[in-house]
Amino acid sequence: MMVQDFLKEVIVMKNFKHPNVMKLLGVTVHEDKPCIILPLMKMDLKEYLKLPVCALENVGIILAL
Repeated sequence: MMVQDFLKEVIVMKNFKHPNVMKLLGVTVHEDKPCIILPLMKMDLKEYLKLPVCALENVGIILAL
């Protein structure tokens, strides 16, 4: 992905405002290697998706804090 394409995506991502979407905190491009900065989650996505369905509501509340 080219840096210009990455920056276009960033412009779209910065406008996301939804409780189930992590807020974009920042971006950096070092030596043509783009990186996005997101809030730290209490668990990784793989662990989150393995939770029983009944537990997902509680985790969603925790992650939204």
